[in-house]
Amino acid sequence: MKTKKESSEVLYQLEKYKRIKLKDLDLLFVKSKKNKKKIIRLCTHDNKNSNLHEMFILHPKNYYVRPQMHPKKDESIILLNGKGIIFIFDNKGIIKEKLPLNKNNFFYKIPKKTYHCILILSKYITFYEVSLGPFKKENTIYAKWSPANDIKKIRNFQKKLLLSI
Repeated sequence: MKTKKESSEVLYQLEKYKRIKLKDLDLLFVKSKKNKKKIIRLCTHDNKNSNLHEMFILHPKNYYVRPQMHPKKDESIILLNGKGIIFIFDNKGIIKEKLPLNKNNFFYKIPKKTYHCILILSKYITFYEVSLGPFKKENTIYAKWSPANDIKKIRNFQKKLLLSI
């Protein structure tokens, strides 16, 4: 598999006809361990301006996926391995739904304008995510009621989510 490195966390697949083998996912796992956050994303779309974004994403257990929403686009997630919970929130941060992400519940489509996050329960989680492009930072709105950079507040928030299961 040929890739272009945008950063230590983001790769773009270069082949004209995209395919992912199990050994490619293993390679992503190895590469993820080499960066600070231990995360990696393999994009199969050509660039940030592509109309359709398809990504293979790997996160470790304690990685914080901050609650967010996308005002103009839905997002689909297919679990490849690991376990987690997708939390759905109202605009004030009250949990509305807890969606198990596991071998029996492996696909979700999250509607636009829905605050959501993933709490990772296994050592690592790998999933395939699809959304409309182009990518623009302003199209991801982080919840004001969720912690941003304070690690202690983040861990407390994650603990609160875990205790709610």
